[in-house]
Amino acid sequence: MKRSIIALLLVLTLGSAQSISRQTPVEEFLGPMVDEFRLENVWDCGSSIEECLEQEPDALILARVAIGEAPNSPDDQIYIMWLIRLRAYLGFKHAGVAGDGSGWCGDHWCDPTDRWGSPTTIPQEALCIAGCQFAAVEATANIYFPCRLSSAHPLRRMLCPLSRDLPGFYFTYMAAEQIVIAPITDFPQELRGYDGFRCPTVTWVGTHNRYGGLGSVRFFSDGNIWRDEYGVDNVFWSEVLRERPSGRWSEEETP
Repeated sequence: MKRSIIALLLVLTLGSAQSISRQTPVEEFLGPMVDEFRLENVWDCGSSIEECLEQEPDALILARVAIGEAPNSPDDQIYIMWLIRLRAYLGFKHAGVAGDGSGWCGDHWCDPTDRWGSPTTIPQEALCIAGCQFAAVEATANIYFPCRLSSAHPLRRMLCPLSRDLPGFYFTYMAAEQIVIAPITDFPQELRGYDGFRCPTVTWVGTHNRYGGLGSVRFFSDGNIWRDEYGVDNVFWSEVLRERPSGRWSEEETP
């Protein structure tokens, strides 16, 4: 009788362990990508989340930042990724090279070919390299074991998605891969002129953040408030439309 009880407990224990370790269908489908999406231990890739992110491909960086800044809005995530791509194209972190960084050169708009400065990179714009532009990235300081964060922690989905979050993470990552290689003229038409955003608890729609700028808007009910804070991107887009009314270059001319 005693042996039977011990055997039964052993079977139940092994069965429980197997059920815990068993992969979900989504995890099986994604395969090795699950490990790429989940940052288990920062000591495996550096000494901070920032160092780990710097080693990741551009698409994964875009996806993480977008999910961190707009966890409940896949639509806003796509816009955020395009914003980072545009900032890299226009050299946002080299602001000040052309005028004071606002696009105004004393008594006239700066030459749009100067953009904000020389082009930067997606890691430069998305991460805390020469300053932090995105709160979600800045908030990763002092996190060393992302997968031990509570499931309710706002950065868990960004750094170590749970099984239930993997489909959304995968979608954003796939979108990021396309945005990385797309011509800049594929930038969403309705987003042109908006070069920054804030959460709805900080600001609201209809405000103007620079003289002559566009009023702030909220494109999606679960998204951020988008703002027109600088003028150079507006000049850039007006030049694009002046040269190409469709807003697109041919494949041979794509910048």
